[in-house]
Amino acid sequence: MKCGVCLRRNQRDGAIWGRMPHAHCLNSRAQVNHGLGQRRPDASLHMFTSHSVTCTDGGKVQVWSWHTFENCQSINAHQDAVTSLQSQGPLVFSSSSEGGVSVWENLCSDRDPLRLLHHWSAQVTGCGGQRDGRLTLSPRGDRVFLADGRAWLKILHWRTGIVSKLANHSSITGVTDCAHQTGGLLIGSCYDLANGERSLNLFALPQCRYLASLTWPDAPRIICIATWTTGSGDHRWVTGGDSLVVWEQLPSSGKQKGDVTVKRNSQLESCVLESDGDTEDEEDSDDSNEEIEGQCDGAEDSGSGSWWRCALQ
Repeated sequence: MKCGVCLRRNQRDGAIWGRMPHAHCLNSRAQVNHGLGQRRPDASLHMFTSHSVTCTDGGKVQVWSWHTFENCQSINAHQDAVTSLQSQGPLVFSSSSEGGVSVWENLCSDRDPLRLLHHWSAQVTGCGGQRDGRLTLSPRGDRVFLADGRAWLKILHWRTGIVSKLANHSSITGVTDCAHQTGGLLIGSCYDLANGERSLNLFALPQCRYLASLTWPDAPRIICIATWTTGSGDHRWVTGGDSLVVWEQLPSSGKQKGDVTVKRNSQLESCVLESDGDTEDEEDSDDSNEEIEGQCDGAEDSGSGSWWRCALQ
């Protein structure tokens, strides 16, 4: 499989255009209503056929009927603010600033439609206790990827409570604000407290193999990601933080050149999934980031199938 990565910056009515993969990115420079140092929990909304599910900074998960527009269930789900709410099929996942994660099933009934399946506390997830109190999640199958402002992502197997770690930065000064999954790709935002560098790290699923890191001059700090596909099947990404950036896939035949830097972090390449009890020395290295130019074809790994093959321009 080939994926091209090329971004072009073009000032036109205050917009920034580029490509990723073979895409353009529109930056509206819409400022967030509050500073990153004082981020409030997200007020999330998830919609089903007959109900919508919301959360509050008081720890509640609430369900509303589309037919009567009345509240049909209000649950004191968490001890602290609910900071993330995501759905997967009939399941709803919630996380809170104290580090807990809950999994709910939507029974689609008129009264009390949500039923608690599992709750994992901070003692299990190992999350919580960070300065900004933000814990975001991204579910997929039996795994939930957790980001709580550390240099790694936590992976919670929500049926069993087993937790592992995936390095998202080569230094302990790295911060992971959010993670998102689209197709066979895991996207992790990365911010370095020491030098201010911002990037998006890309991993191939389901093995969580590191692929590359994307950044560009004056890149904003990214605290949320959403993705979808257009009617033609092309990808469209939206990232939010200091500014709002919309990424739209362009035809692969496009020949625009860009200024986005594509790097490969050798330390992340060598990282493997660790159980939550494992520890590993993390050191800064000036040689850990290698800028990619031209072709970078992955080799076959007989133990785990094919690597993604990237033509990065």
